[in-house]
Amino acid sequence: MLSTALAVPHPDPTTLVDTGTTVGTHGGHIVHDPATASDWLFKEEQPTGEFLPDLDVAVNQIATQSGLETAQTFLTQWDGKKASAQAWNPPVPKVRSACLTAVITGLNSPNFRRAVGESR
Repeated sequence: MLSTALAVPHPDPTTLVDTGTTVGTHGGHIVHDPATASDWLFKEEQPTGEFLPDLDVAVNQIATQSGLETAQTFLTQWDGKKASAQAWNPPVPKVRSACLTAVITGLNSPNFRRAVGESR
């Protein structure tokens, strides 16, 4: 049986409050939704193409369809930029999160991007 993403409501960027906490290697930051008392990891598209929100969401969907429990990830906007939003601190084992990060890193490598014909 395949697992599904841990269901959470889609965040509303207009009600979120930036906590000032940054995490990760791609400028991720934690925002708080006072309406639902939930926290989100927001990562914005980088001008260098080093982080692509569309790819983050796609890899999350692939992981979910592969049977991994993953935090639900949405494509959204933050400060006028395309971003991914992922439920923060869901009950996902760290080893699975590390595997997902490795997949994202591999798919975003220059060699992979050249192989699929991306010109950035």
